[in-house]
Amino acid sequence: MANNQVDTLQALAVAIHAFDINTKVVKHNDGSKLIPNVTYMRDYFGLDKERATPDFVISPELQERAETIRTWFDHSITMTLLTRGTVNGFHGDLAELVRNEKVSSQKFGLFVWAPKLYHDQRARDTVRETISQIAYRSNWIGKERQSVTVNFTLLEKRFFKEFGSWTAFGHDDGNNMIRFMTRHEDRCTSGTIVGRVKSHTTEQYHNNGKITTLNFVKAV
Repeated sequence: MANNQVDTLQALAVAIHAFDINTKVVKHNDGSKLIPNVTYMRDYFGLDKERATPDFVISPELQERAETIRTWFDHSITMTLLTRGTVNGFHGDLAELVRNEKVSSQKFGLFVWAPKLYHDQRARDTVRETISQIAYRSNWIGKERQSVTVNFTLLEKRFFKEFGSWTAFGHDDGNNMIRFMTRHEDRCTSGTIVGRVKSHTTEQYHNNGKITTLNFVKAV
């Protein structure tokens, strides 16, 4: 594969466009209907004989987002070094690519992850900010083994491979923090749910707020 050097901010803008089109996901050649993010980049810079993606123009909004992500990488690397002394290799490699004025087309496979890394960190920051605002007034819901129905707002979900299950974390309309595990990802969403109270806890990770853990959760 030829080592074509392209403008980094332009490449970052195209990577953001691909990330948006693919619904905030980095896709590869996995047989799905979505076009791989790398293909959008190669097409934009005319690196393949046949174009697989529609023509588009980099908008001022995309340019601004690209500059924001570049600044974020610089800031996050600096802060990580100050607080931890070392940087995750994947994060560090991406930061190095984003910092340079030019990026090689051979690095597109790694480069397309830059918007996702930024997006995921912003999502985590939003969750932490929300928790800091509601933790002090969160109360436990119901009593252990009691069935409860709540209007659940999802803040984050995580998959734990060792359990083969998802953990959903969020709050109800009274800003009471709620968590539950499920094997079904489609249940990790906002909406009215019914479940049985499994436990009442407080956790330092969640600002010592009161958390109600549910099980046997179903959508209503």
